[in-house]
Amino acid sequence: MSKEEFFGIVKMFPNLKAIVFCGLYEPLIDLRLDEFLGTLSTVSPWMKKTIFTNASLLTEEKSKMLLSNKLDSITFSVHGFDRKVYETVMVGLNRDVTYNNINRFLELRGKGNSPKVTVSFVRVRQNIADLPAFREYWKDKVEVVSDYEVENWRSAVPFGRLSYTVPTGTRFCPMWDWPIVIDAFGNIVRCCYCFDRGYGKVLDGGIDNWLKKEPVSDTYPAESCKPCLGWRCGY
Repeated sequence: MSKEEFFGIVKMFPNLKAIVFCGLYEPLIDLRLDEFLGTLSTVSPWMKKTIFTNASLLTEEKSKMLLSNKLDSITFSVHGFDRKVYETVMVGLNRDVTYNNINRFLELRGKGNSPKVTVSFVRVRQNIADLPAFREYWKDKVEVVSDYEVENWRSAVPFGRLSYTVPTGTRFCPMWDWPIVIDAFGNIVRCCYCFDRGYGKVLDGGIDNWLKKEPVSDTYPAESCKPCLGWRCGY
């Protein structure tokens, strides 16, 4: 979206408590990220700012930029420790580059300072044996080492290809009430993993449509959500 649209959306929510740059893209690709983060601080100084990144593009310059913008938290999506395992899961990325980028960021940040750092590990069949080494490597370097079952929202990938176990049980969709998810075109969409149902442009009535939404049952928000494994509970 254009800068004007981004800033217009932000100004619609002067009391916004938190904003997260994530979704189906890599925020460090956007050359305007420094400007966007700086503007958020002027609109709402108390707003919490979080970024999810795979750290493959986290140069020293970009690390300093993120630190200067005083993020509250940053999550590095890593998903592997051994080189072969990492590069099997994170196709196209270089394990050593990513690890070096994160370690340099931590060095620049200093121990115990902001932002809070999390490294995340999605448990799939290809990397599950790598998890103990992953935890051991990061446990004294960052504040949180997170690992969780792949949820395969909207069943985008056949579950048997990825997971060593299928979640059981149900829960109501955790993405229903929050957050408001806005795609790169300024549309409010159903959730981070379902872009095929939009509520419209934020700046053109989309927020009103989002506020009027109603679930079809106590188990899942809409009929088309039935195949999604996000409402299955594997915890």
